[in-house]
Amino acid sequence: MLGRPLEYFNGPARRQLTDPTYPDDPRQQVVRILTMGRTPNGVYGLKMFASQFREVAGALKLSHELPNLRFVYLRRNDVLGQAISWVRSLQTNQWRSTSPAAGATPMTGR
Repeated sequence: MLGRPLEYFNGPARRQLTDPTYPDDPRQQVVRILTMGRTPNGVYGLKMFASQFREVAGALKLSHELPNLRFVYLRRNDVLGQAISWVRSLQTNQWRSTSPAAGATPMTGR
């Protein structure tokens, strides 16, 4: 009901995880948001990190490209837990629980 939120403005991740032909051009990515990210009720969803927002905002005026745009700002209070999670992901190249780890394990270094 609330769209299919993904990091649509992260071309490398989309190509690696779901679609090898995923575009890098922000305008083409908007098309994907409005098609792939939309549920039958017309609501679309996307996830953006601050760095992605800054990059895309320089190329697009999001409020014109994405109709009825609303933002939900999520903040994690457990900053230490977030830092540990980030380091583990960097070490193992495992960015989601449904993907296998590909690098050294955090505790053993192997």
